[in-house]
Amino acid sequence: MAGKIGADAPSNTIYRAYLFTGEVDFRRTTAVQKLLSEMIGTNGEEFDLEKFDGNTASAEDILPAVSTIPFFAERKVVVVDRVDRMNADSQERLAAFIPKLGEKSCLILLAGTEDPAKKRASSGDGEGKKGLRPALTSAVKAGGTVVNFAKLRSRDLAALVSEKVRESGLKMEPVALQTFSRLIEAHPSLLDREIEKLAAYTAGQSSVTLNDVENVTIKSAEDRVFPLIDAVAGGQPETAVKLLDDTFAASPKPENEVLKVVSLMARHFRLLYQAKYILMQPGVRNLESAPQEMRSSLMKEQNPLSLSSWQKDKITAQALQFTMEDLEKCLRRVLDCELAAKGISKEGGSPRLNLEILILRLSQRKSIPL
Repeated sequence: MAGKIGADAPSNTIYRAYLFTGEVDFRRTTAVQKLLSEMIGTNGEEFDLEKFDGNTASAEDILPAVSTIPFFAERKVVVVDRVDRMNADSQERLAAFIPKLGEKSCLILLAGTEDPAKKRASSGDGEGKKGLRPALTSAVKAGGTVVNFAKLRSRDLAALVSEKVRESGLKMEPVALQTFSRLIEAHPSLLDREIEKLAAYTAGQSSVTLNDVENVTIKSAEDRVFPLIDAVAGGQPETAVKLLDDTFAASPKPENEVLKVVSLMARHFRLLYQAKYILMQPGVRNLESAPQEMRSSLMKEQNPLSLSSWQKDKITAQALQFTMEDLEKCLRRVLDCELAAKGISKEGGSPRLNLEILILRLSQRKSIPL
């Protein structure tokens, strides 16, 4: 029986082929684990489950594996992660074999984070090109089911995080839960692990506090840039340098963090510049009220209007602390530092020292000419 189901549809039918696409997060992990549990349980994992990585495996590896007879479970299950990394020939061979899958076989294909409808094998149709092939998607639709996990909106993710925390038995202070939801937004696939870490860290406590969340939950480089820019915008050089030092201290290879931080700062100041431009327009109260004709002139990939709600609020608050002239000067300095870190400009010196000097200049912009 073939069909197409949504990410939240009940799995009361077992198909011979599955293709999981979209976001790689806890929803997909849970769905795959539930599916495996239904088909092979725990006794069949050693003999009736095989896993492959599409970045290294080929159709020659996968097809014989999925064709074998199961030992203990009802089906022989083969999982192929990153199937979109397989070359065109291997994907075409998988597509051709799917209609031939036996009743005791199940092929589970896991693609990357992009919707296959949008990622049309972007590299082209050459044999060596990579990207999810339309033929493979069509074959799974015809002989099995495609399950796509759309990107979660901030409020939907917050609701799911709250539900997961409640199911775990943890009690979290409201402000702690809000902060935890925001931090996990950058790493949704790590939700279960982060909840386990909090449970272990707060064992014996009546509830999880904001300090607990800030001490334990993983922080992305993007999360660290916001307080850094806050310190810069607020003219707090000592705080800004300390935050930068904390970022270096948290990394096993501090020198590798320089380009990452300065690139994020460049991105952030581009967002600030555009946000400031929007907020300066007559009748504009916030980013959401930006005129339609202005939206088309904004950057496509680094667009303040595409941010989540909490990020928009933060960007707006920060943009109001700068003049347009300030932002132009800051952006020019950040871009100079980025080029130096990449080795493109002739400016010498240690990349880390250059970044520290940049932070000092930006946070003391009223007293030190940019």
